[in-house]
Amino acid sequence: MEKKYHSIKYCYGIEEEDEVKLPVFKTKRFTKNHVKRYGNHTHKLAKLDKCSYLLINYLADYCNESSNEVFNTIKERKKFIEFCSKNCSINYKDCTVKKSFLKLLDVGLLLKFGPRISYIVNPVYFFGGTETNRRKILQQILYYYTQADAKVKNRLKKALGL
Repeated sequence: MEKKYHSIKYCYGIEEEDEVKLPVFKTKRFTKNHVKRYGNHTHKLAKLDKCSYLLINYLADYCNESSNEVFNTIKERKKFIEFCSKNCSINYKDCTVKKSFLKLLDVGLLLKFGPRISYIVNPVYFFGGTETNRRKILQQILYYYTQADAKVKNRLKKALGL
């Protein structure tokens, strides 16, 4: 997800110049991006280890906002590892992050569709786009559920709470 920002201009202080007091202004940038975390996800998060917990929050923040799609590639895992190292002072190995993807899939916070590396952050629990887009994606997932084989149906049934 591309970060979008808005700026707020504020009075930082007063500066005196030739016996005239002038306000000094500064600008602060804040991110506009948001992800809704729906109240029914806490029981899923309770089952996670620290890496998996950080990963699902990272993926929810940085997934494609119109489709909730994320990828389990070396490049994307490296981005997450660098993010944790820089912002959390935690160093993870690639194999740990791979296991976390599987854990998130197992508890139903990630859904598997399409190619091997393609996942969807479960929109039942997290979504960064509009409610209309969320509804469309949920409709597509439910339609896919009706067409899936028994193994996929069981996994989706658990993930969607059907």
